[in-house]
Amino acid sequence: GSGRKSTWKGVMHACSRAGFPSVCLSWRGYDGTGLAYPFASHLGFIDDIDVLVNEIEKRWPGRPMVAVGISMGGHALARYVGVKGERCRLRAAVCISAGYSIVE
Repeated sequence: GSGRKSTWKGVMHACSRAGFPSVCLSWRGYDGTGLAYPFASHLGFIDDIDVLVNEIEKRWPGRPMVAVGISMGGHALARYVGVKGERCRLRAAVCISAGYSIVE
């Protein structure tokens, strides 16, 4: 949900110490942002991930990208990689504690 959580701050600091720049995506509706779509939930909505990947590629062309998603973010990341398939520009994706079904 939020890039302000201590979990993400720790991940981003560790990346920085290792020499890897990092960015964090906060889901719509978190960190004071509003929901721009009439959905009750944005679980499975991957357009924002695509926008972020495109922006990173535009700002730092050719730089390898790795993504980490936790919980709902892991679910969305797994869906993103699956939908993009061979067109996915991420070098790797790590999904932590991602639910495998939003129904059960």
